[in-house]
Amino acid sequence: MKTLIHQPNFTQLEWLEWFNWYFVMTMQSNLPDWLSQTVASVARSKNVSCMSYPELLDQGWQIRDIVISSVFLSDSGIANYHANNDEIDHWCRLRSKNLHLFSGAISAGELIGQVGLIKLDEQEYQQLRNGQLEEKDIQGVSDEFNGPTYLYIPSVVLKPEWRKGTLIFKLFTHLIQQLEQQVALAPRVKGLIALAYTDDGAALCRRFNFTLEHVTASGDRVFTGALDQLLTALPS
Repeated sequence: MKTLIHQPNFTQLEWLEWFNWYFVMTMQSNLPDWLSQTVASVARSKNVSCMSYPELLDQGWQIRDIVISSVFLSDSGIANYHANNDEIDHWCRLRSKNLHLFSGAISAGELIGQVGLIKLDEQEYQQLRNGQLEEKDIQGVSDEFNGPTYLYIPSVVLKPEWRKGTLIFKLFTHLIQQLEQQVALAPRVKGLIALAYTDDGAALCRRFNFTLEHVTASGDRVFTGALDQLLTALPS
């Protein structure tokens, strides 16, 4: 917002960002479809920024802002998923432990896509793998943890108008770049795990050559894989 205020002239995308802020902050509502579709048609991939948590914080976002945008994005993209305050508090705690393992796609000041990683110890990994741990009960480990580490991939969500194309792979590439920069963490990563709540999520796990390990009582599919499998599957 500070950046916008000091702009002498506005581009079409910056005007759309003003409209975005108006609906979200003033009207306290979701963007109308016409605005979302206009942003998508104007921006496309060349005007989308993949940003980490530190970069978003530098732009004036707060952790809770990002989490609320992320949770609402998941709320709109996953059937039978409805966010509440406990959910937001839970993800604020987890994200605070994993600030350098998140990539958010930003267009016109709006979070339009996300992918992230949550660090787990072996006990939580095995519990999640066996269907003995629900996402809402994950504790994760902090940056100070130096034992064998597993990475949980929470929901990967894009707004509907952005689901076609390569944006999802750009987000993963940006995410892996952050992981590789953490020279103390990357060698300790022993495996990845994901819960697929939708058919699209399961298809993405298969695209990464992950293995289906377990189907929960609610029908969620548990996939596991290795970092090398994910890297191989990403477009070069």
